[in-house]
Amino acid sequence: MNFSLSKIKKEKLINSLKKVGLYDSVEIKDEDDGTFTFILEHGLGNELSIILMPINDTIFNCIYYDLGNLDYIEKIEEVLKLFNTFNNESLMMKFTIDEHNNLLMAKITYIADDEEFNGDNYLMLVSEGSKLLRNNYYNKMMKVMW
Repeated sequence: MNFSLSKIKKEKLINSLKKVGLYDSVEIKDEDDGTFTFILEHGLGNELSIILMPINDTIFNCIYYDLGNLDYIEKIEEVLKLFNTFNNESLMMKFTIDEHNNLLMAKITYIADDEEFNGDNYLMLVSEGSKLLRNNYYNKMMKVMW
């Protein structure tokens, strides 16, 4: 893994976070494999949720939205059906459940190498993804999960 590439993207994202006044709201973890994970809390319905933004030397720069846990396993089929519907509707965002059928996630992938990576565009996707979740998906999820 080329750690210097992920450092270039890290600095670009830090500069963009500072421009929009979010730098102090983000926790940054340096992982052993050279990944830098940016962690940000955001409001989703009446809850606080986590956005994970791992930056590494690949061209795939993902944005993960933690949508909570599936507390009632008997709802798994309904949630899977809903997520399949969401995935068919959305080009930008994909919905998943982890391998333990517990953690619900949404993901956006921004494809750019270190030279093409634009922190402002990446943050715009983070913001648009949050709006999309709040406006189009969150209430539908809550109806199925509760």
